[in-house]
Amino acid sequence: MLCAKVPASYPAFVHGPGRLRTPLRRAGRKGEGRFEPISWEDALEQIHARFQAIIARHGPQAILPLNYAGPHGMLAGGSMDLRFFHRLGASLLDRRPLCGGIRSDAWSATFGPVPGIRPEQAEHARLIVAWGNNVTWSNLHLMPVFKRARKRGAKLVVVDPRRTVIARQADLHLALQPGTDVVLAWAVAAELERQGGLDLAFIERHVAGFGEFMALAREWTIERAASVTGVSPSDLLAFARWYQSLSPAAISVGNGLERNRNGGSGIRAVFALPALAGKFGVPGGGLINGAPHAFPKTPARLARTDFIPADTRTLNIIDVGRHLTDPALEPPIEALVIYNHNPLIVHPDQNRLRKGLAREDLFVVGCDLVMTDSLAWADVVLPACSHFEHADLYTAYGHHWLQRAEPVIAPQGEALPNSEIFRRLAARFGFTDAAFGATDAELMDDAL
Repeated sequence: MLCAKVPASYPAFVHGPGRLRTPLRRAGRKGEGRFEPISWEDALEQIHARFQAIIARHGPQAILPLNYAGPHGMLAGGSMDLRFFHRLGASLLDRRPLCGGIRSDAWSATFGPVPGIRPEQAEHARLIVAWGNNVTWSNLHLMPVFKRARKRGAKLVVVDPRRTVIARQADLHLALQPGTDVVLAWAVAAELERQGGLDLAFIERHVAGFGEFMALAREWTIERAASVTGVSPSDLLAFARWYQSLSPAAISVGNGLERNRNGGSGIRAVFALPALAGKFGVPGGGLINGAPHAFPKTPARLARTDFIPADTRTLNIIDVGRHLTDPALEPPIEALVIYNHNPLIVHPDQNRLRKGLAREDLFVVGCDLVMTDSLAWADVVLPACSHFEHADLYTAYGHHWLQRAEPVIAPQGEALPNSEIFRRLAARFGFTDAAFGATDAELMDDAL
């Protein structure tokens, strides 16, 4: 199934008039978006000169990479780029809190480094629960599987505050109040216990912390949970009884839950349900989550974390705007490299981030396919290849297939893959370690 955004948007994105095809230098005021073309040699020289001056004043930690997922390729967003910043000694960036990190940490804290069930297995489920997962928009690959299961008689429950498309198709929609997922999960766990629906043998063999969890869950009767979640007692009871009686049962948890202060607790409470009810160990039963653990990734080898100097600080991506405007931060952030990311659009506290980008003493390097809102504030802009124009490895948020992609079109203009951009930067900075001469094929070997 092809995402509707591909035929609707990608042709103009890759080939349209907004595509960046040459390096640029700012020719107007910051944020004005007026630039002039320069050569790659000039661009790399300007970056080198400014970085060296900043390092002389404040040390390398005054430089911060501001990047996120981009095309989600392992080479485009976690290989030569991180090798360069690690060797440079730049500040580290904790990217996970922006999206998906809480759910991933909740999974690892509950189950360790193991994958969930393959999404295809949900075809065999008799009960499917889409919890905080807008499947018809964000997880299209699941819809054909869910439809095949429903043709076989499976019931579909959707837990979501909004009446999404899949919620309108569900047998039961639990439109809970945002942030009350942990209460709903506790109430289901407590009801399972009251109805004799716990798999005590499985719990005895495989579950740690059962007593502590249930001590909290038992406080939530169906009626009390209904008063907090806004879901009717009859719907809560129906869900609990279906989850007890229908097997196999598969739950797919989306990122929606983590957008709350108690998001991690809510996700872990939901993750506990199949362990309590004995839903693991059969085709179509368990959790459709934990896909990153399906792949034998070696990110430390790919990013060469051994290059990181001792005591290098780590900054939270959520707090970049605050750090840019904090006069007490030591050392201050005096250079940003924005790539695989459009922070002015996706970060919280955008006004403070814009104020930080407007600093005249802040040197900003931007790297992207098109001129974004964030790159309008850059001093030097580098044209990047699209994922159609370079080889890469792709894992996934949902499915369990590792994909190696080869380029299908030539780079547009003077655009380069991220790996080559940072390979050239490393050479300009005099980094002669063999790690910086690795080809993309060798980087793929390092990735797995």
